Amino acid sequence: MNPLTRRHKYYKISLLFIYVIVLLKTAWITDDAYITFRSIENFIHGYGLVHNVGERVQTFTHPLWFFILSGANYIFQKVLLLDYWSQMYFTDVFISIILSITTVLLIALLIAKSSLGAILALIILISSRAFMDYSTSGLENPLTHLLFAFFLYVLFEDRWPKLNKILMLSFIAGLGILNRLDTFLLYLPPLLFEISKSKQKIRNMIFIMLGFTPIILWELFSLFYYGTFFPNTAYAKLNTGISRTALLKQGLLYFSDSFLMDPLTLLSVLGVVIFILYKKQRKLMPIVGSILLYMAYILYIGGDFMSGRFFSSLVLATAVILSQISYKEKHTAYGILIVLALVLGLLNNTAPLRAPLNYGGGNVRNYINHSGISDERAYYFRRLGLLSLERENEIPGSRYSGKDWIYNAEKRSVEIIGPMGVDGYHLGPNVHVIDWNSLADPLMSRLPLIDTFQWRIGHFRHQIPEGYLETLSSGVNKIHDKSVAKYYDKLKFIVRGDLFNPDRILEIIKFNLGKYDYLIDSYSFSRINLVI
Repeated sequence: MNPLTRRHKYYKISLLFIYVIVLLKTAWITDDAYITFRSIENFIHGYGLVHNVGERVQTFTHPLWFFILSGANYIFQKVLLLDYWSQMYFTDVFISIILSITTVLLIALLIAKSSLGAILALIILISSRAFMDYSTSGLENPLTHLLFAFFLYVLFEDRWPKLNKILMLSFIAGLGILNRLDTFLLYLPPLLFEISKSKQKIRNMIFIMLGFTPIILWELFSLFYYGTFFPNTAYAKLNTGISRTALLKQGLLYFSDSFLMDPLTLLSVLGVVIFILYKKQRKLMPIVGSILLYMAYILYIGGDFMSGRFFSSLVLATAVILSQISYKEKHTAYGILIVLALVLGLLNNTAPLRAPLNYGGGNVRNYINHSGISDERAYYFRRLGLLSLERENEIPGSRYSGKDWIYNAEKRSVEIIGPMGVDGYHLGPNVHVIDWNSLADPLMSRLPLIDTFQWRIGHFRHQIPEGYLETLSSGVNKIHDKSVAKYYDKLKFIVRGDLFNPDRILEIIKFNLGKYDYLIDSYSFSRINLVI
């Protein structure tokens, strides 16, 4: 090995070591992860894939991530009998860390065409707040990153026969979409590109359908079990009545926030897109297509309330593209890119490289800007950071976790809460939890907002019909509005009725065809007129 190659290898190993240190230093869990924790507890204790016992409502948006965490926690709780109060927290954090390290090793050791490409990719990833913040967080991002990186590895690998390669790519994409539905947009351009290169398009489509088996099976199960193809959170966040213009404006604010708080991420993403389009590098064009399509989607839906979260996969794609370019040791452009990435990563006082172990603190409201977008890690790190110097012992877990997660119908009560993550988990299985944003409630999520002009992205307050809380508490329909009451009876039969009742299957079909929408449309109309 010549001295130059040895030096590059040393740099690469050093950067991998730095990545692990920064990853451990910034590891944390967000409040939203506890929404999934509650469903996992119900699932592994035999109450179903539900948020509230007795009501089939899907509040988690990442089925594959849900099943991985459920499997791990089942083994710890039921097989190894390792029940302790914060087990769910530590299991999530350490699985995230393992997946994230695997992703970065995959990029640095297998995907990158050279050590120089790997070095640049590693510096981009370590310096990107979006990528590092969501390399943990308790959400599905680490698994999304790993699956997308593996997809790109197979895409660039030429050892597989074309048909087998398409089947493999489709299967990985199917798992990725099962992990998060909207990542379909990331996988679509490369798959279409692979199909276009072959003359056997019909056979390729068959292979794609075979590869998509995981997500197809889940959607069929979801329709049967929950009565819908999509999680309840989709209805709560998309069924708002907010104008598209307002959402597009919010989407622009999301891009602006990322540029101000994490300039490296957007600058590197946009710079790479422009470069590849200018150079017309056919091999990398499909990945640019993925980036542009997903950016358009982010803009269309109004972005997110978690700063940078939706850009984490895009900066990963950018790092992979940069790792595929051939560089010379004294290439001026390469040196400029390295310096620029390091400068942006070190000068930004919110960047992972500079973040202290007491990151955040003070008035947590300071971390939510005027457009409702928050620095989530700053908001939660002191309470829920892995190495936080101030983490409160009572927060990561719950006295109801593990063997104490036992449902008793006689002790059942109903509570409406604000953020329903940690608070909902701490209330345990005997409390039927609903929140103002209707993430866990199938009726509220389909009703209009309290105010379509005053809202925070990702936190849309839906109306609560008069008599609804009494209905949930008593089990008897006491909703005042007759149309909504009738609609709820139909909905209740789907989410609470006998799973295998043939009439229920018929109601699911009618429900998804919109046969009962008129019942809540009339409610919406009357409420709007009342306000006017």
